[in-house]
Amino acid sequence: MKMNHREMARFTKRVIFLSLLFYICACEFESESSLKQKAEEQQAKGSYKHAIDSYEKIINIKGKSSESAGYAKTAAHLALIKTKDYERALKLFRYVILNSESPPERLEAQKNIADIHFTHLATPDYAEAIREISKLLSLKLSDEDRVEYHTNLAKAYYRANNFYQAQIEIDQVLKETKSKERQYDLKRLKADIFLSSKDQQSAVNIYIDLLKDFPEQSKKDDIGLSLAVSYEDQEKYDKAIDVLTGLKKDSEKPEYIDLRIKRLKERLAQQPGAHGLRK
Repeated sequence: MKMNHREMARFTKRVIFLSLLFYICACEFESESSLKQKAEEQQAKGSYKHAIDSYEKIINIKGKSSESAGYAKTAAHLALIKTKDYERALKLFRYVILNSESPPERLEAQKNIADIHFTHLATPDYAEAIREISKLLSLKLSDEDRVEYHTNLAKAYYRANNFYQAQIEIDQVLKETKSKERQYDLKRLKADIFLSSKDQQSAVNIYIDLLKDFPEQSKKDDIGLSLAVSYEDQEKYDKAIDVLTGLKKDSEKPEYIDLRIKRLKERLAQQPGAHGLRK
């Protein structure tokens, strides 16, 4: 059957269109395959920034999908660990949360986002860390992870100068954890909060408890010296002297302790009604 000129032209256009479509699809397939190989080679050679670039190109070719989330996860870890490009890592981990079909993968991405804001940024963003850790605590976590991130939430509130909320979070974690090491760290943090809010006596009470309940760790961290300083700040020089005298025998720098005791005795002697005391 013969085709007229119009039908021939229409047929030719269809052939050209289908050929072009096939070519584009083939190029995209080759591009993804070649880019993946390129990214893996760059990663193996330690060219991490270029590897991330290649993974991002694959993501752009494939569009939003769970498979793209896998590439984003790989690129995010390279940005976090190898290039320390935290803004880029945040963007990629957020992509994982939005596009991955794997709950554990999304949970891991949220952990990394919280950690970046809390720990890794040159200027930590504690307000954002509080938001991201709070999101994380609303998810299903192991008991160990829940205590860990709840502790970080308390620290973030403290560093953001929200002392009241920090104390609430600390008290909650103290109910949750059985770890003696964690209890020690949290109580010490609580003492720091009391010092920051000018509640010296509450800090003193915690230091006394730490010295009694955690003698080894307290000695290592100079809790006794912190107690003496707190007494000094309250102008309770006699109590500060008693604490320092008790520390002197085990101190690696007894001359420093002697100097502090001498200075405190001088200040004590200057107090009204203390004439001739502690010479």
